[in-house]
Amino acid sequence: MSGWKYAISIRDDLSAFGVLVVGRPVNRHVQDGETLEITRVALMSGAPKNSATRLIGAAGRSAK
Repeated sequence: MSGWKYAISIRDDLSAFGVLVVGRPVNRHVQDGETLEITRVALMSGAPKNSATRLIGAAGRSAK
């Protein structure tokens, strides 16, 4: 995947429920080497409540 930097998953002991992908911004004018963009969030049906919010929060903390 072009521009991919890292990914974060949410899981329990048995399986993963979702993943969030962080990469370079799509807009080339914002590609300053410090700015990151969430490019994809994918959750399985039946994922625990607030899974997407937890993934986005983890991405924000890891970007700092």
